[in-house]
Amino acid sequence: MVTHKDTISLMLPHLRSILKWFLVFLSLGLSCGAGYLIAQPSSSAVFITEVKTHGNRFFSQREITRILNFQSKRYYSPQVVQSRLIELLEAYRSEGFYFSRVDSLQWLIDSDNNHHFCLHVYLHEGQRLKIREIHIAGNSVFSTPKILQWLQSSPSQPLRKAILEQDFQTILKTYANHGYPLCQVVLDSVVYEPSTEGAKLFIKIVEGPLCRITKIFVSGNKITHTNVITRELRLKPGEP
Repeated sequence: MVTHKDTISLMLPHLRSILKWFLVFLSLGLSCGAGYLIAQPSSSAVFITEVKTHGNRFFSQREITRILNFQSKRYYSPQVVQSRLIELLEAYRSEGFYFSRVDSLQWLIDSDNNHHFCLHVYLHEGQRLKIREIHIAGNSVFSTPKILQWLQSSPSQPLRKAILEQDFQTILKTYANHGYPLCQVVLDSVVYEPSTEGAKLFIKIVEGPLCRITKIFVSGNKITHTNVITRELRLKPGEP
């Protein structure tokens, strides 16, 4: 059984070892297609003329090129290359591919210009993690079935961070509108079960106290009387 922390640790399993100066490449001189040779960059920055990806199915070549954003006629340091690849993995994780990784890189040097490289990125997308169950604890004001109705995240759907964050905001706003502005929502844990290739989400709600309005203060009004302003307010003393 893999916990939430274990899942996070799998996100970037060996990217740094891959990029410790652009991996271990085959020695210069092996042929690899017309006009290119397999090589190891020897300078602190490389001129990337083209990026090609292998193993990608969810994102197209065009989408990955846009994410990596390696513009032509520019030099890139190994640190920038690493950060761009991390951004690519972040894009995969945002779509539920938490086990995606960069398996290897291959640099092909232009035989006519030893400063120009074509970068080949070999990807492993991994299984798309889907929600199997959602468990909610700590709630008493609203029932669990009621809260689940508010959520976009649901069983059989991919586990997407952005959607889950929106769900948490929905819970917080609903509680606040019912007099619980101090409510807190946390993802207590995520349990991944390899046998089902699904994840169980455990959400904890700390509702906090019911807050009521004791008095309303108005300041800055010079023309309109305070009692006129308070009369028009939808908030009244004694209400949540």
